[in-house]
Amino acid sequence: MIRLLQQQQQFRNQVRYSLTHSEAKLRKSLFSNSPIETTMYIELLKGQKYRGIAQMSFNLKETMSLFLDCQGQDVSSLIVNNQTLQNIKQDGNKLWIESGLKKDQNRIEVYFQNQYSTTGHGLHSFMDHEDQYVYSQCEPHHASKMFPCFDQPDLKGTFKLFAYAPKEWKVISNERYLENPKIPQFVYDKGYFPFDQQYKIWEFDQTKPLSTYLYAILAGPYVEIKAPEELLHNSIPQSLYCRKSLLKFVMNDAYSIFKVTSDSMKFFDDLFQYKYPFGKYDQIFCPEYSTGAMENAGAVTINDLYVFKEPVPKSQVASRANTIIHELSHMWFGDLVTMEWWDDLWLNESFAEFISHLCQDNVCQGEKVNYWVQFLERKLWGYVTDEKSTTHPIYCQIDNTDQAENIFDGITYAKGAALIKQIYFTMGREGFSKAMGLYFQKHAYGNTKLNDFFESMSINKNVNWEEFKQEWIMTSGFNTLSYKCENNQIIIKQSGSYLRKHAITIGQFVNNQWVTRKIQVDAKEITTVKIENLKEDTLLILNYNDENYLKVSYNKQQTQQLLQNLSTIQNSLNRLLVLQSIFDQVRDGQTCFLDFQQGVSNFLQHEIDDTVIKIVLNWCAAGVNNYTPYKYRAEVRENLAKKVKQLIDCTQEQNKLLTLRSHYISWSRTIDRLQTINIDEIGVKDGWTYIYNQFLYNKVQWNLFDKLSLQDVDHKKHKRFLESLGVDKDQLWSYFINFDKNESVQQVSQVMRAFNHEKFIDQLGKYEVRFFEVIVQIFETKESEYAKAFFNNLYPIGENLEVYQQLSKEALTKTKNDFLIKLLKEAIDINDKRLKAYKTFK
Repeated sequence: MIRLLQQQQQFRNQVRYSLTHSEAKLRKSLFSNSPIETTMYIELLKGQKYRGIAQMSFNLKETMSLFLDCQGQDVSSLIVNNQTLQNIKQDGNKLWIESGLKKDQNRIEVYFQNQYSTTGHGLHSFMDHEDQYVYSQCEPHHASKMFPCFDQPDLKGTFKLFAYAPKEWKVISNERYLENPKIPQFVYDKGYFPFDQQYKIWEFDQTKPLSTYLYAILAGPYVEIKAPEELLHNSIPQSLYCRKSLLKFVMNDAYSIFKVTSDSMKFFDDLFQYKYPFGKYDQIFCPEYSTGAMENAGAVTINDLYVFKEPVPKSQVASRANTIIHELSHMWFGDLVTMEWWDDLWLNESFAEFISHLCQDNVCQGEKVNYWVQFLERKLWGYVTDEKSTTHPIYCQIDNTDQAENIFDGITYAKGAALIKQIYFTMGREGFSKAMGLYFQKHAYGNTKLNDFFESMSINKNVNWEEFKQEWIMTSGFNTLSYKCENNQIIIKQSGSYLRKHAITIGQFVNNQWVTRKIQVDAKEITTVKIENLKEDTLLILNYNDENYLKVSYNKQQTQQLLQNLSTIQNSLNRLLVLQSIFDQVRDGQTCFLDFQQGVSNFLQHEIDDTVIKIVLNWCAAGVNNYTPYKYRAEVRENLAKKVKQLIDCTQEQNKLLTLRSHYISWSRTIDRLQTINIDEIGVKDGWTYIYNQFLYNKVQWNLFDKLSLQDVDHKKHKRFLESLGVDKDQLWSYFINFDKNESVQQVSQVMRAFNHEKFIDQLGKYEVRFFEVIVQIFETKESEYAKAFFNNLYPIGENLEVYQQLSKEALTKTKNDFLIKLLKEAIDINDKRLKAYKTFK
């Protein structure tokens, strides 16, 4: 007990923005297993501030002091078991309860006020003309930016909400609101409830046990669209919400969104052998959202960039549907059963990433989209992340919540999903379904760890799960395979820091067609496979059908053969696999980007899968921006624009046209190219790209801005970019250094992009050293969301790569900030690749 007190005192003396795992485990050990019960009263006022009362009831095993996580709130009163504490101790981001607690049942009340957030985390506020919209974003440790709480995933509890808001606003939370709200007595006792006729009270049902990061509060003049009864699954109410200015666009897609949601809910009910676990299912489109979406139980928040204001390619519609399904799957993986601590984040995200594609392939079959091509597109994110110096195992030790935020990455999502895919097909649908049913039934509304999941998988006795776990879950990195053919043998070479067994399919090009066979690659450097009548120049595709998590490297002759025979590969998934391997060689400095560009030019003319076209053109954009020296870029972009224009002129298929046109407009940076584009014939999104290029490469044309603004409710962010192009650089730099939250992080990011645009590369030299002089201080003194935006948008973009490397390494020695360490290390990795790629240009 003395040691426990010493540890608490040690924690108290440290000011930090993140919660450590040690603190979380220590705090958890003091609580009994019964859920914490939180009753919240919150006044959602117009303007910049809100205030509230959080009342919490819980059981303790011992009479100990505790801390609440409390980031930014001004606490005016703290009552512990009906006794008002005279001295409120806020230490850093902790609110300490040092007296008045007792063994067994306790009740505390915290009276607080706060400013709405401008970072996208906590309780964020956005102005759409005169309308104010607020929404919460709490993962991983941001609920405590909204209200004081025990902000860790294994302290689950119920939430009962009373909200006071302007009468024209809607308030949305995790459960349904009640028709006849009643104000709790403790609100009256403090005189908090002001009888203002312009406001009204909302009361919500108590939630099921939830982690704090899954709690949601939204308010504003949101417009609600209710799902028709015939589309509901098991009569579970569904609604869509959006701001008023987007209503007509959401209405266009409401039916299809409700249908995919209901069809997927039925699919998950069956697959997981556990019914949808919450009382309703709302989906709310939110502005300035910091991620794609968030799986708040029963109240999913979605970036309103997913509200399409014009026709988009089918692949983009499918991508939105996948996001919808991904968040729905979290109602089971993450919300019903939640990881105990962030080192098991993969138990949420890897599952949702794979299961959403599996579900989509089953319930959306009429859409003519290859969902496993889209899965591969996401999987590439895993490969890119896994080769960085900051890579980590799928399961990894997380010491604090800053580190937790750092692992929302391609490992946790895409690589983990590739492994869940292997588990699913190893178990078979029936076996996987049975294991999931056992998992959810045993751990419903609770928390789990790595071993809990594999205990459920152990119903399949044919798999050595401990070996699988050690090979794939507990180690980082991927393996690369290459091959050569000789003496009727395929000689496969495996490389990587940890060699693994791989069951793969190979495609062999025989008599102008591809035939397949299954082979086993041993966990060693060389594996040989004997095949009769095998020629030395036989063309092979390793990992055919993308069944395994690995990369394939082809030599120069094999690469040329594959490019020449791309049209013979009937499946778009395998065409993309081949092209991925070749672009990897560009990224690794083994192949010049010009060779890749030339190789795919003819291929694009015949490709019919618009997802593949989109991915390849995105690679071309990355190739220009990242792997082509600046002096060649204008010529390369012009060549790409010329080729894409030829494809546009001979294409009638609408999806392909939409994809091609976006890239053509992006690469049209000469006056001659810009003159070939009629703004009246392109959509809003491409219209802004066109206007940006006009301002940057031709002349300022505010008349074009005014014209397009009439079609886009979100034109203000574009104005912020365009007006910043003409502002003095020193003035902008001073604004960034002294940023005081007058505008949102998303808005100031637009200004940063304008400042640090490639167009001004000759003017940016003097800010390169300044960036490194201030970056440590920025991360020490600014909110993490702003600091990360500063780094990502203002890191030098010039050609002095060796200098950036040295300055980045020096900055690493001056900081202990987990966010900055990760960003600096990855910047070093990126510049290493750029240096290698530049050397291929001769």
